[in-house]
Amino acid sequence: MNQRKWRLESFAPFDFQGAEEHLAAMAARGWRLERAGGFFWTYRKAEPAGLHYAVTCPPEAGREDERLFFQDLCETAGWKMVSDWAEMQIYVNPAAEPTALETDASLLLERVDRSMKGTYLGYHRGRVASAAFLLVSRLVEFWLLPRTFFLSNLSIGFAVACLLLLAFHAASYAGYWLWRRRCLRPAEEGGGLLPLPGWCKALSRMSNAELLLLLLPVFLEAGTGSLRNAVRWALAIVIFLAAVGFAVFFSRCLKRRKVGRDTWMAVLVLCVAVLLLAFGRQGISPADYFLQTQEPEAGEYLWRGQLWDEEPQAIPLTAGDLTGRNWDHVRRSVYERGRSCFGVQTDYLECVQQESGEEFQFNYEILDISNRFVYNRIRNDLLGGGKDRPYQAEDPLPWGAESAYHRSWADCPEGQRLIFWPGRIVRLYIDSSLSGEQMAEAGRRLAPREDAP
Repeated sequence: MNQRKWRLESFAPFDFQGAEEHLAAMAARGWRLERAGGFFWTYRKAEPAGLHYAVTCPPEAGREDERLFFQDLCETAGWKMVSDWAEMQIYVNPAAEPTALETDASLLLERVDRSMKGTYLGYHRGRVASAAFLLVSRLVEFWLLPRTFFLSNLSIGFAVACLLLLAFHAASYAGYWLWRRRCLRPAEEGGGLLPLPGWCKALSRMSNAELLLLLLPVFLEAGTGSLRNAVRWALAIVIFLAAVGFAVFFSRCLKRRKVGRDTWMAVLVLCVAVLLLAFGRQGISPADYFLQTQEPEAGEYLWRGQLWDEEPQAIPLTAGDLTGRNWDHVRRSVYERGRSCFGVQTDYLECVQQESGEEFQFNYEILDISNRFVYNRIRNDLLGGGKDRPYQAEDPLPWGAESAYHRSWADCPEGQRLIFWPGRIVRLYIDSSLSGEQMAEAGRRLAPREDAP
């Protein structure tokens, strides 16, 4: 039979009453606390017994000699120390009616307050600051690059996770001060410290799972985006958590061995370098990349030093559709530039040539966006880009669209077009002029199916 049990406990370090009642209930079921760790508490099997537990904050919690002196005083009163718990200490007493471990709640509250300022509150302040910084960076992306933000489940999920983390740590920080304020009057009147409100206990239970919020982008990406990206993000999180765990374990080992600061930093830099080498991208050198020759792969062939498709993949609008001609050599590429719960962007590129050397090429982007707010946000961002060469409205009728805009350059009169249908935006790049018939053909093939003429 297993004589030990490890439990993931999630008590706030000032939840004295909650921890005491839990430990007494565990002892009644035959499990006695052996060690209170940062996350897992170790229990050993024993005979069920009615034990009394007390959690307290010793005077001068940062000094070892003061801790030992306080421990001796407690043992004299019948209280035996079981384990340290962060800056607190946990004691047990088998007596039926033990003497109270703490008789001055006001003094105890002062010690707890001094300890929390250096540990619990400092931790949550740091997390609030980091979550706020990361959230601001996502908001900057939302404002300046709405297309990048709204078409990335990772960006959306990361922003939501940062917002939830900010709310969680801010509420935990405020929870301590509210509890302390409620305890001041009873402590001054000779009473004990009050139990935590239910919502504070709920926040404590969530503390061990807060890192799971980092998986929110993974769930969004796996549900509506790319499973491959979701797996890569999940692996990145696992590697990050493993690196953090290793760093904490390594730093504690060095502190126990009293290793000097310079040595500690040198070893840390070496470990980071090893991790970068272990997880860094392995590939050919830049020189090899630029000197390598193109070799055809399956489904390709080489003609005049370029690769062409043996059987070009189907795309919504082709050069043959625009020109009404068959081309001898065709090369097409399709890239999914972004996919999220709000929509998807796909880029299409085509280059064609005749045996005579005549060439025609163009590319276009199709953005399908279901949400009206996101659609308008991206629309305004696209139209507002390029202050030196703004878009000019043109007649959308030939395209069969809701609206259309045109922007040209000196060396390319056709330049770039933006065409808007309900729920779809198309950005077209072409270096030759288009007739009305060509616009109508492009509109029929690029418009959403339900809106196509």
